[in-house]
Amino acid sequence: MVNSHTTARWSDVFKHRIPFSVHVEASTRCNSRCVLCPRFIGNTPITDPNLNLTEIKIDEFKKWFPSDVLKLAVQFHFCGNFGDPTSCVDLAEIVEYLIDNNVPNVIVRTNGGARDVKFWSKMGTLLTSPNRSVVFSVDGLESTNHLYRREVKWKTLVRNIKTFTSSGGYATQDFLVFKHNEHQIDEAKEYAKEIGIKELSLKSPFGVEDEKTKTYIPNPAIDKDGNITHWLEKAEMFKNSEFSEDVMSYEERAAIALSKTDIALREAKAGIVESVYTKDHDYLQDTTIDCIVLKGDINSPWIKREVFLNPNGDVAPCCYLGFITDPHYPTNDLRTRELLKPFNELNLNHSKLEDIFSVFDKKIADNWKKTHLEGRSLTCTLTCGKRQTNAADKKNLIRSQLNIS
Repeated sequence: MVNSHTTARWSDVFKHRIPFSVHVEASTRCNSRCVLCPRFIGNTPITDPNLNLTEIKIDEFKKWFPSDVLKLAVQFHFCGNFGDPTSCVDLAEIVEYLIDNNVPNVIVRTNGGARDVKFWSKMGTLLTSPNRSVVFSVDGLESTNHLYRREVKWKTLVRNIKTFTSSGGYATQDFLVFKHNEHQIDEAKEYAKEIGIKELSLKSPFGVEDEKTKTYIPNPAIDKDGNITHWLEKAEMFKNSEFSEDVMSYEERAAIALSKTDIALREAKAGIVESVYTKDHDYLQDTTIDCIVLKGDINSPWIKREVFLNPNGDVAPCCYLGFITDPHYPTNDLRTRELLKPFNELNLNHSKLEDIFSVFDKKIADNWKKTHLEGRSLTCTLTCGKRQTNAADKKNLIRSQLNIS
């Protein structure tokens, strides 16, 4: 039996008038074709044909979050699992609405390669401080950024950043460091300063290591014709003694990757979703859940109370469970998907946020003392289980911030 020390609950927000935050997927559309993004088949630039392409409209956003609810909101973080927030046509109007309602923290995270000068000029007048800002995800310089963020045009990206910062916008940069771009860190830092970026954060990406086998795994970028164009590899600066190098040859790994991609393409076109529960992680189900988004108790100054919102109005406990209400997306957390049904109870078009928070208490937090088969979320175990490397604090995901102002 599990004894989670997390005493906070989602329903405390309305019961005790505690601030909450929202991680928003404003759109499932994107201008980029990032190699490891779940919106694509395998590592190809081919969009999953079953993905529902949609976005949040300003009128529905206002209905979901009326002014009285926003009085408790401490942050709206626009990022998501499938799309780039700037592909939401009404994003600037949504941001302006939040600011007009005095939401203290509004953060937009983007690849920066979409929209025009008018949009970025407007955003620059709205997001003007560290608490209200844009995080541009730029992985290197012109010669390397496109190796991960495929189809992002460098000149357009730079134009957009300059327009935003020259209009008063506060910009920071996230730099995913791979083997192919780590030599550019110093130069990228200087260039970022030139175009008005205030801070630069170095990050180690997911997908180039295997947590279970503790090995570093080269990951291929595959084009639309099924050819491997290049490999994504772990940066030397982020390697640690807990992990070892993968012993499989590139030829063997390429054959496996291409075979998996071919199967995934055929299954996606046929509408097949493989959701399978296995017992591989049941040995972890006695670990304490130290929930990332429910830190502390009701008297703690560090309470976060974050939930995840998708463009359909579905609310999930966090982005890691953001796929649960999407039947086209496969999951090995079948039990949680079944327990959270009916999904209209989690949708802001049918249920109030206060009622949704109560569902999370009942179907997620209250099950942390059970086994996976009894209802404990496998996703919670793998993301926030204390015997598992915490997804937000991995030793092989060092984050360092360089103040470049």
